[in-house]
Amino acid sequence: KLPCCTQGQEIYGPLEREREREREREREKRERERRGERERERERERERERERERRERERERERERGERERERRERERGERERERREREERERGEERERERERERERERERERDNFPRRPLKLVLACPRKFCPPPALDGNSKESYGLSKLLPPAYPSATCSFG
Repeated sequence: KLPCCTQGQEIYGPLEREREREREREREKRERERRGERERERERERERERERERRERERERERERGERERERRERERGERERERREREERERGEERERERERERERERERERDNFPRRPLKLVLACPRKFCPPPALDGNSKESYGLSKLLPPAYPSATCSFG
């Protein structure tokens, strides 16, 4: 062999090795970038997934809140309905009570009107016991009251024995 060839190899060998190392570094760098890109892609995917889950949870919370709100409104409406029914029932009861009271009052009026249904012969008697009372008829309040007011010994105008 010629000494120059070996010398050349020695000269070119380190350069070749340097170039080889450079290519290796480039390849590793590209690989790292690809890995980094894949990693960033996975990270973005995870981020999208987390965002999707967060939106899903938010929608779920919103739906539950809406449900609770609806239940609360229905409960309040039920309570208002029940209170209204109770109030109406109470008012109807009070009205019935007032009606019964009015009926009792009318009954008392009728009883007062009709109190002495029998003739008042002996309430206000002439000393001779034959005079009818000074009433128009034996059933009106006035005649009853009048007969109460007149003294029993009062001889009535209609006394047949004058």
